[in-house]
Amino acid sequence: MIRRQRPAPAGGDGVAPPRLTRGRKLVFALVVAVVTLGMVELGLRLSGLPPDTVAVGHAQVPAWMLADPGFVAELGSMASLPAQGIDLAAVFAFWGHFTPDPALHYRLRPNLSRATVNTFSELSLKRDIRWTLTSNARGYRGALRPYAKPAGVRRVVCLGDSSTYGWGVEADETYAVQLETMLSRSGERWEVINLGMPGYTSVQGALLIDEALSYEPDVVTVSFGSNDGTQQGLSESEVLAVNRSFATRLSRILEVSRLYRGVRHVVYRAHNPATAPGRHLVARVPAAEFESKLAVILDRVVSRGVLTVFVRITAKAPYDEALARVLAARATGLVDFSDLVRHHFDAVVAGREHPELARQVVATWGAVAVAASPELYLRVDPTHPGPIGHRLIAEALRAAILAPP
Repeated sequence: MIRRQRPAPAGGDGVAPPRLTRGRKLVFALVVAVVTLGMVELGLRLSGLPPDTVAVGHAQVPAWMLADPGFVAELGSMASLPAQGIDLAAVFAFWGHFTPDPALHYRLRPNLSRATVNTFSELSLKRDIRWTLTSNARGYRGALRPYAKPAGVRRVVCLGDSSTYGWGVEADETYAVQLETMLSRSGERWEVINLGMPGYTSVQGALLIDEALSYEPDVVTVSFGSNDGTQQGLSESEVLAVNRSFATRLSRILEVSRLYRGVRHVVYRAHNPATAPGRHLVARVPAAEFESKLAVILDRVVSRGVLTVFVRITAKAPYDEALARVLAARATGLVDFSDLVRHHFDAVVAGREHPELARQVVATWGAVAVAASPELYLRVDPTHPGPIGHRLIAEALRAAILAPP
């Protein structure tokens, strides 16, 4: 039996329409998908979605932090902080002023000027005592200076963490600004550039040394150690290694897409990292690595023939022993804030030294609070220097810098 072949349907002109090949079907599907995703992306941008934060309990966490491997690793452990009297909402609000940095982990957003609360001070949180968090166009505190040093100008570059930045005090109260004023009274033109960044460790310091030297400094002050021994889910070097991975770099690129951020937002709402058990915490920078990084920083500066002074704010064992070994092997000056507190505390409290700043401290905190906690004269919290503390550091640095060789 012979079957007749069914004729192909003809068009109006009697010619059969061309059949779509598999390749053309694939191209058509891709075009439709791209157009659809583009429309969704446009709709999200017009609507302002998704939000830049994700709910973690009663706090709003900046979405970029949930893409940070070190932060996510410790987030489960942070869920217990409210029971210790720590306000997570205030802590996360503070981190909202930062942005991820592939090389340095994170840094302050540029051009900030925000009234904020000192999250390390229980009294500041209770009374809502605020100070101004500021940054210039490069994300650092203080005046924006060109890298090339002007003729006839001498420069100091200050490397460090939140104490160098001036956590809890106004910009003009930092030891960097006060030091510039004091040095300029010598008759020479001085500029002091503040590269301090809240939360930074010796790992970031070693990475920033090239930028510090690009300012052509005559003096470099270095101050790390307060954060190196603090605990997090991954060490700082491990976090930076993950940040250099292909997956993390791809994630950073996709961050520009609202659709990508929206999907991540939905995932985090469905599976909140804060509900996961906290992993074993480790030192951000182990003591041996702190010692090696600090040696790298100081050796690079000294090799340029630049005067170097280390500002010790606080360092617990074994970091203080590591610091002592590094300094003993090098021609580096030392300004120890703890020693300054011991030598000047009684005179400041009695009003014999810096009485104008002492009155400012009382006006800020209240006479009752200062009488109950006289350490407020020199510190804004257990770690960070206050305006008088910064004044004492600046005076000690001035003496070290202008001392005869």
